Amino acid sequence: ISYECFLGSKAAWKYSFRCILPIFFVCNIVLVYFGSMVVVKIVKFQSPGTMFKAWDPDATLNTSGQILQALFIGVAAIVVVPLQCYPHPNGLKSLSQYPEVLCFHEGDHIMLLLF
Repeated sequence: ISYECFLGSKAAWKYSFRCILPIFFVCNIVLVYFGSMVVVKIVKFQSPGTMFKAWDPDATLNTSGQILQALFIGVAAIVVVPLQCYPHPNGLKSLSQYPEVLCFHEGDHIMLLLF
């Protein structure tokens, strides 16, 4: 199933999804960090002799940084998508990845530039 089934065919929605995806990965790591703290408190309360440890905050921050570093080239490519236009014979320009969007005209292109 394509993500277009979920988001539709509007270019602004597809581009927004691509921009938010790296943030989603970091938020998941933060949620797992806080979840590990909750699980440790529950396990220690129910059986005090167990050896569960919560995630280390420094290791969590390092993991987030490594994921962002691994995704950096992809994020940089996503950021320049609204600036990659190609010319039409009639003088207008369209985005390379979203040909239905005319460059520097009102509508979706302005939304892509602002996002």
